Amino acid sequence: ESVDIPIALADGERIELDENPEVQAALKYSGSTVTDVTEDLGSFDFSPIPAEESVPLEITLVGTGGSIELQLTPLWEWGLS
Repeated sequence: ESVDIPIALADGERIELDENPEVQAALKYSGSTVTDVTEDLGSFDFSPIPAEESVPLEITLVGTGGSIELQLTPLWEWGLS
């Protein structure tokens, strides 16, 4: 699956994606202002991975002028697998 984030960010801004399939939300943080930008993104279904199994995962993150951080929570940790 591929997800594009077509949202420009200024210095100090960030976007947090909630990858919980029951939520799938995106919030843009700019100082003390938080904006829901979920509608600006596409959506997709997550592929199930059996609990506590290891599978190959390829992730490409591209950005300029800042940093990108990624944290994933397995579906089984939410009790959704």
